Amino acid sequence: LFSDVAGTLDTLKANGLSLGGITNGNADFKETALKDHLDFCVSAGALGKPKPAKEPFLAALELCGVPPENAIHVGDDIISDIVGAHSVGMRTVWFNPKETPLPEEHRGKVDATITEISQLATVVAGWAT
Repeated sequence: LFSDVAGTLDTLKANGLSLGGITNGNADFKETALKDHLDFCVSAGALGKPKPAKEPFLAALELCGVPPENAIHVGDDIISDIVGAHSVGMRTVWFNPKETPLPEEHRGKVDATITEISQLATVVAGWAT
């Protein structure tokens, strides 16, 4: 877990946001350091449809009770996270700590790019206005 994750998630929750996770793996967020910071978790494996399929993202939207245009998905994988979330109409934030160039074919699918998790609160606050 990156050192700035817990504080950033606490800031977002304090601002009234519902926070959840979507995993393709077999990780149970309830047994990780994130357990006290997330409201829900979607296991794409349990759905039988891994990211970037729409189903995990739609399940997350249902659990948090917001339409896609009011949801933000943060991820580090262009295909699994960004393409998947974009396909259902979510805003996307690409966590890109290595500052990898964005492939041309995915331009327009990334709404914001951050290199540190602590930058997320500022991005979200900018969209709230």
